[in-house]
Amino acid sequence: MGTHPPQEPYASAPLAGGDRVDPYAGFSPVGSDRTTTVGESYQGGLEDAARAGVQVLGRRREDGTFVFPGTESINRSRVFSGPGYLAPRPPQTRWAVPGVWISAIGLVVFPLLLVGIVFGALGLQETREGTIAGRGASRTAVTIGAMGAVLWLMFWIAWQLTRS
Repeated sequence: MGTHPPQEPYASAPLAGGDRVDPYAGFSPVGSDRTTTVGESYQGGLEDAARAGVQVLGRRREDGTFVFPGTESINRSRVFSGPGYLAPRPPQTRWAVPGVWISAIGLVVFPLLLVGIVFGALGLQETREGTIAGRGASRTAVTIGAMGAVLWLMFWIAWQLTRS
């Protein structure tokens, strides 16, 4: 009994004549009757998608490069400078972290609670679209501020009841 050589697990199935075919050799994009390679079809992908009625998010710059929404301000040289892909950090709202700190300090100094709630609300408004980070910290600022305001109100009511 002879042993068979190991077969490549991802090879295409042999044809009737025994020859193998590259399954990616002739790629035909959707809505097109021309046969191209995958890379060639990607170059004209926006135009092909527009002709096929597919909505494409993004636009082409004047220099011909494609820009996805929310990536207009990314420094491409920093992202692609090293080995691998260094994902850029999204911009952070300037209201979130100060709002959390001011709300926390407002637990001791009441007027600062209101400032913390306003900062948190401004941060929530700025992060509504999802392209700016800091939504969780903004929620935390509003939550701490609201809970602190309720606690201050309870202390004030208790103090008023004990005075009379």
